[in-house]
Amino acid sequence: MNLEEDIFRVFGGSAFSRPLFYSFQGGLRFNLSDGGSEIERFMLALERASAICARIFNKSSLVVCLSVEIREGESSIEDFSHELELMGIEIPPLHSAWLSSTTNSADADSKFDVRHIAFEAPISAINSFLWCALASDLPSIRPRVLCDVRLFDLAAGILAFPYDDRGIDVVGHDHHLLADLYTKFSNYLSAFDIDEMKRTFD
Repeated sequence: MNLEEDIFRVFGGSAFSRPLFYSFQGGLRFNLSDGGSEIERFMLALERASAICARIFNKSSLVVCLSVEIREGESSIEDFSHELELMGIEIPPLHSAWLSSTTNSADADSKFDVRHIAFEAPISAINSFLWCALASDLPSIRPRVLCDVRLFDLAAGILAFPYDDRGIDVVGHDHHLLADLYTKFSNYLSAFDIDEMKRTFD
């Protein structure tokens, strides 16, 4: 198993770009929360993201990639592993792991490594992974795993990236599925990016 190669074969380097919506043509951007308290934002985001992902991932398993920043002087990997345990998430022995280097967009001289861990997971665990993603910027929500979460159906060529409680980007090569999501969840589409999506799907 080499999921790193599979991901890059299907999506190229775009899978790990941020913002994903602007890096991959013909995708979708959905709003997940509408203000309120942290718990209100989190619960609404989880409800919406779960509905969107249930429409995308309808097989018995999916590929998950967790990406965690490694910064000098921080115990990010230890914290990451501990919080995953609290979530009941176990990284299986059969997985792919690799490092990449990233430059801080606000400081071109600030570079850090990112550790990516990709593995197959049962579809029944998807809400645990969504929890990880959506709680990342909400300190009052626990457990809180500080990592990016990307969800793949590599056979269909679809990637869902819930970047935090504000939104989720969905991109890929299955235009029929993306068009279905565009229609089904039209009320959640990002107003800021709606003109771009209309050019693709209307």
